[in-house]
Amino acid sequence: MLSSQEAVEHRLRRVCVGLLSASPAACALALCCRGRLQPSAALCRGPRNTPAQGHRPASLSGTRPPTRYSCRRPSLDTPDSLSYCHHMNTPEELPAEPHIHHRLPDDPGTDDILWFTKRQNTFEQKVIKKQVAYKRSRWPKLPDGQSSKHPNHTYPHILPSTERLAFFDGFADEVLKYMNINHIAIHTEALNLKSSQVACLNFLFPFRLNYQFAAKVLRNLFPNMTAVTGIEFEYTGQDEKKRKDQPCTAWLGEPHSGKRGQNRTSIDAAIFWTDDTEKAHISLIEWKYTEKNFGLCSAFNDATAQVEADCLALNVLDENPEANCLLAGEGSHYGRHYWDHMEESGIRLARLAKVQGCPFRGPFYQLMRQFLVAQFLRDQPTKEEVEVIAIEFAENQALKELPKELEPLRQKKEDTVIGAWNSVIEGVPKLGRITAEKLLAAYDATPATDPTWRQYIRDRYGM
Repeated sequence: MLSSQEAVEHRLRRVCVGLLSASPAACALALCCRGRLQPSAALCRGPRNTPAQGHRPASLSGTRPPTRYSCRRPSLDTPDSLSYCHHMNTPEELPAEPHIHHRLPDDPGTDDILWFTKRQNTFEQKVIKKQVAYKRSRWPKLPDGQSSKHPNHTYPHILPSTERLAFFDGFADEVLKYMNINHIAIHTEALNLKSSQVACLNFLFPFRLNYQFAAKVLRNLFPNMTAVTGIEFEYTGQDEKKRKDQPCTAWLGEPHSGKRGQNRTSIDAAIFWTDDTEKAHISLIEWKYTEKNFGLCSAFNDATAQVEADCLALNVLDENPEANCLLAGEGSHYGRHYWDHMEESGIRLARLAKVQGCPFRGPFYQLMRQFLVAQFLRDQPTKEEVEVIAIEFAENQALKELPKELEPLRQKKEDTVIGAWNSVIEGVPKLGRITAEKLLAAYDATPATDPTWRQYIRDRYGM
């Protein structure tokens, strides 16, 4: 049993190992005083992001650029009071973190189960049990995999290695080839069997392999569809292999250093199709699996006290609301143009005035970016009809719940995040919703389906 002092130091050490994986220069809080840390001596304050330093806490996709981390004492609450730790440790200087195994409650042993009982909601618990059962049945001798954030922690629902195992065996090589050729980032959580990116590819990649079959299935969901002409994953609104100028990235004011699936707005899947009048359409798919929200603004969620105060003071009715927006500020990872394109993208800021502070600090952040990409595509000479559709799992209730800050937008008791979002949209197609269950029903209603793939989905996802 760890003493209270040892428990604090162990927890801080776990945090620091995660920080060091992002930046070797990050401040190792648990060891910053080389063993002299007291439980109340220093707290993790996150990146020091005063304008003079230029260090920012977040980048577009939630993957933060390398930053320096600082220690602060609890009594010093302002950014100006922050000071960098003078005792920087390299990863080589850190003592090894204890290897910690995590198990399911019904598994034998004494390893930790609180990660499951305390940190996972009912739907997540159901998913994890199903995925672990699939993993153990498919590969009985396969050991548990390591957390990407805490490599010394192993979990039963994580694969130990080899991203190929995360995908349906019938097209796993095709998926990896597609991602490689198109320079698409595979998420760091791909080995986690809860991976949303992997689920999206496992469900939708069969349609990319056969557009005629895709049209037969999807016509059950899009009645006027006559042909599918293309399907792309982690789509950024531009052909990055042909267009070196990255027009959508420039329009959004996002870093040119990113790529598809990393450090820029990337649509989970984009379906290109034509209707019975030969009109071209693009359906932008936002795929969600076990997520509790549609995607938060990490600039707010990782902010210092001052930045957080600026976000909460933001008024969408001000002439320049972006003046209080960190992402619109200066710096190579900032300078976003999001606020410039809100109105033309159908997002009526006046309808968001009831929300205190920035309305995009929560789940509206990701949806806003999807709608901006949709508008960019509408403005192109080809003039496609563009819509955004969320595909989610029916039992994931947490995804639907309105957070406290968006309660002023609730019109009916049963309103969800999607309903609240659509209440502020005008002049463009509202956010659509399709459940994964409905997608599979459309698949099952189509002749000549692949029984092997269908059994895989049944075994792994319980559907």
